[in-house]
Amino acid sequence: LIKGNPPLKYVLYSKAVASGCWNIVLPLGIALLVQKVFPGDVRVYGWILAAYGTGNLAGALVLSNVSMDRPYRTMGLGFSLLGAGFVGLTLAPNLPLMMLAVALAAGLDDPWVRARASHALAYVLVEEGADLEAGVARYVEAAEGYRRAGDLRREAITLVNRGATFATLGRLADAFDCLELAIELGRAVGNHRSVAVALENRGAVHRMLGDLDAAESDLAQALARAESLRFRRLAEAARVERLYLALASRASTL
Repeated sequence: LIKGNPPLKYVLYSKAVASGCWNIVLPLGIALLVQKVFPGDVRVYGWILAAYGTGNLAGALVLSNVSMDRPYRTMGLGFSLLGAGFVGLTLAPNLPLMMLAVALAAGLDDPWVRARASHALAYVLVEEGADLEAGVARYVEAAEGYRRAGDLRREAITLVNRGATFATLGRLADAFDCLELAIELGRAVGNHRSVAVALENRGAVHRMLGDLDAAESDLAQALARAESLRFRRLAEAARVERLYLALASRASTL
């Protein structure tokens, strides 16, 4: 998927470097700070890491119920709190304030929270037609974050969205690969809605690739699943796609 795609290469490689550095610097930096301020007391290190984990959990619980209709604002707030928390950590004169500062830094630093913000931003970029390539890159970030957080159901949804965006860009091979992964992952985790949507999108890709029999098979499965799930919007989309398929089939016989 990333071959010949500079935006995706940039996102993947930069995230790999940044995540690696972050995972090394964060625990090491806190350990050195604790050794300087509280020499010989390793319990402090444990308390600070516990506060960081608590902040991660609290941030995820709070933001799971917050609308992401303004993803830029959410991501900006997260980075601001992250920076403010770590500045406060270095300046805090005692352990309670250090724990409060690190919990603040962790509040919006949870990978699931970042993934949700990236997912929302990607959706905005794609739906508004502002920058489809940038939207794909954000979907990659979101999928990585969901995977790290163990939320495979949302990762499957992200793969469907990325595949649909690839199809819009005319990159049908990439779209097909993404949708294949989405179907496989969706089935593995029992996300029936994402499987149905992925099948509908893969049916459209099959049609555009000229494989009309495979398109009919996918669309029939998508329609059946949509009706069983009472997913009306998807059922309508599958019916419309089958009309396009019928037209393509007639054209091929002329």
